[in-house]
Amino acid sequence: MRAIIVYLSLFSFSVLSASESWKGQSPVHEFTGGAIAGMAIVGGSVGGAILGNIAKKILHRGFVSDINDQVFIELTGGPVFASGETLIGLSTHLRWDFHKDEDITLYGLGGLGGFIATSRTASTIFFPRFGIGGFWHLEVLSLRGEISHEWITLGVNFLF
Repeated sequence: MRAIIVYLSLFSFSVLSASESWKGQSPVHEFTGGAIAGMAIVGGSVGGAILGNIAKKILHRGFVSDINDQVFIELTGGPVFASGETLIGLSTHLRWDFHKDEDITLYGLGGLGGFIATSRTASTIFFPRFGIGGFWHLEVLSLRGEISHEWITLGVNFLF
């Protein structure tokens, strides 16, 4: 019984100290920009994507006052290669950042995405876009990973 009490005490202490991680000072950067590349899913086809992105902060303290969150509006675009076709992948969305500490930021995104055809054999489509991702902040840049229903990407971002 004593072991269970000690375990629960240590567990509750670790949960409380971990929750404090999400309460730090918000980063001061107003813009992010970078490049990501990875797998694109267009209809039933899988291909590659090389995308650039730029984001502007619109809420310094996000929607939840108890944690360190910020909201950005982000534009993403670039060539997508699938089924022997080259399409232009586009997205405009809100990115809701949750800062764990100075090194780790997790985010969710939602908005409008699409693929624009560059030939007559492909079709242009638009769709709601939702996804999740994260940043690992290094000294000069941030490594970024993202997954959504139309692509899975890795890349780099810069804060400015």
